[in-house]
Amino acid sequence: MDHLNLQLIFAASIFLSAVFMNVVRKNTILAFIYLCQSTIIVLMLGFEALQQSSWELFGIAFSMFFVKVIIAPNIFTKFIKTKQLNLTASTYLNLPITLIVIVLLTFFAQSDVFTSISIVNSDIAPFRVLLLGSIFSSFFLVINRRGVLSQIIGILSLENCIFALGKFLAVKQTASLELGMLFDVCFWIVILFIFAQLIHTHFRSMDTVEINHLKK
Repeated sequence: MDHLNLQLIFAASIFLSAVFMNVVRKNTILAFIYLCQSTIIVLMLGFEALQQSSWELFGIAFSMFFVKVIIAPNIFTKFIKTKQLNLTASTYLNLPITLIVIVLLTFFAQSDVFTSISIVNSDIAPFRVLLLGSIFSSFFLVINRRGVLSQIIGILSLENCIFALGKFLAVKQTASLELGMLFDVCFWIVILFIFAQLIHTHFRSMDTVEINHLKK
């Protein structure tokens, strides 16, 4: 398998995972899709490390695997089981309209507004729609879902998609900077987990609409 086909598989997998997150109705499946998406990101970074024979990138890929594939999904799964939050909170838009919005966002991703991305790196042109579409889909998940946990996973998915776009753009970053960013993500996951626990303990709900009613 040549490099171009492998890149296409990575980009398509990330895009499909972001789309599926908007479709599923169980938090456990949502957490599993995030695990799969993070695994794709780790494989993409590991492939880059193999190409460059870089032990630094291998170390970053292993650290990312530990944080995003092991720690974060386990935290989400335990939280879901402990609080009995298997079903996600409802969405503001129903499923057909949600899919229509995702299609429109994908079409928007191939508009001339984003041609400058291809100018920065012409190699990204075949994958621009998939990568930008995954970013828009993850952002839409945060907006459309009424559940706090779904919104948290949506933000983490958005971070994955932005990271993937940066890699496809061949943005050069030092190993220390990437490890620092990964530490920030890890710290952010812990803070969000504590925040979610406090919300559920205080309001007995993770639905943002119900929480707003309870505040009144």
